[in-house]
Amino acid sequence: YHGWAFSGSGRCTAVPQLPKSASIPKVACVATHELRVREGIVWVWMGASSPSFQPPCSPDDLDANAANFSVYDFVCELPYDHSYLVENLIDPAHIPISHDRTQGGGRREAAEAYTMEVDE
Repeated sequence: YHGWAFSGSGRCTAVPQLPKSASIPKVACVATHELRVREGIVWVWMGASSPSFQPPCSPDDLDANAANFSVYDFVCELPYDHSYLVENLIDPAHIPISHDRTQGGGRREAAEAYTMEVDE
């Protein structure tokens, strides 16, 4: 599915691997979900109805005050597969410890217990 493109309704609009003379199959579609972008992070709402709240915002509100901040993006190629990334993304408490004083990371001394709720 690398390079496939979809419309906002979930219809496939491009398959780079498909021969030019071929049509995109109608079954090549995806389910759509509501999303919001807040401070450069894409938040996807997986629920059946619209969310009743907005994604969280940092105390600095980077969307409203972008001119006051410098953003440094970086890419880091790592020699392992996506399963490690998924494991990290579901464990926000690892950031202060594992990313101590790294660009975009946390501070070890700021590590604290997280209270999490399962919202069904």
